[in-house]
Amino acid sequence: MALLMFQEYFPNRRMVSHKIFKQLHRHLCEQDSFIASSDGRTETRIVRYPNTKETVLNILEETPHISTTAIASMYMSRNTDYTYPQGD
Repeated sequence: MALLMFQEYFPNRRMVSHKIFKQLHRHLCEQDSFIASSDGRTETRIVRYPNTKETVLNILEETPHISTTAIASMYMSRNTDYTYPQGD
C-alpha cells in the first residue's frame, strides 16, 4: 500500500528494489536496531528505533504527501551513516 502511494505521488522517482525493504523489514522485526557509523571508521554504535514502523506509518497516515526524505530528516542524523548487518 505504501509503495503504491509513493509511486502515485512521486511518479518520476526511481524505485528502490523491494528486496532492500524486505531485508530491512526483517532486520527491524528481529533486532529493532541498526549499526551506525558516523565517520566511516571501524568504530560503530547501535542506534535503536523500536517503533520505527509504527512511527512512519502514522506520519504517512497524517500527511500522505510527505516525501521519504522529509520523514528521514525527522529521525536520522545527516552526519551518521545508517546501515544494517548482512546475513542475520
